[in-house]
Amino acid sequence: MAKMTDEEKELELYKASLPAFFMNEIETDKIILTLSVGAIGFYSALLTSKHMLYTEVIFISMIISVVLYGITVAMVIGVFAQNKKQLLSIIAGNGVGKEDPHLTFLDNHKYKPFIGAVVFSIIFMLALLFENIHKEEAPMSSNKPIKKVETTKKQLSREGFSEIVKANSENKTKPDNNNTEKKGN
Repeated sequence: MAKMTDEEKELELYKASLPAFFMNEIETDKIILTLSVGAIGFYSALLTSKHMLYTEVIFISMIISVVLYGITVAMVIGVFAQNKKQLLSIIAGNGVGKEDPHLTFLDNHKYKPFIGAVVFSIIFMLALLFENIHKEEAPMSSNKPIKKVETTKKQLSREGFSEIVKANSENKTKPDNNNTEKKGN
């Protein structure tokens, strides 16, 4: 077995690293595309939910996130389309191709809207967490627990009727006399 020269080693390393680089870039773009589409679906499900209450911060951060994820999706799909055009021009040009300024722009800036969308998603999650922690319970009219009174035929008898009246009178709150005005003043 003959030893490889440094020049042959560099050539073999180049041959192995170039396809690995392209595959790594393609996988990264696929992951970003999948995450962005998934996030858009998640926010769409939240927007159509009837049980979700939105504050201004939650709603605005959600909308900005969806828009930025949409821009990311468009840019990554643009990268795929421009890559295809460039590869076809390299094949047609016998291994020589021009650098595409659109591909360069998309490839250099595709991470910016994705990072912005992630930041606004974090703001959304923190605002949602804050809202749930500080959610106030509805004020109760009385500190006493309300007794549930079920009406049956037996309770409609004279004895049962008096028990229902007694239970209802215990559940009523006393009127607030501080808000009533005194006559004559």
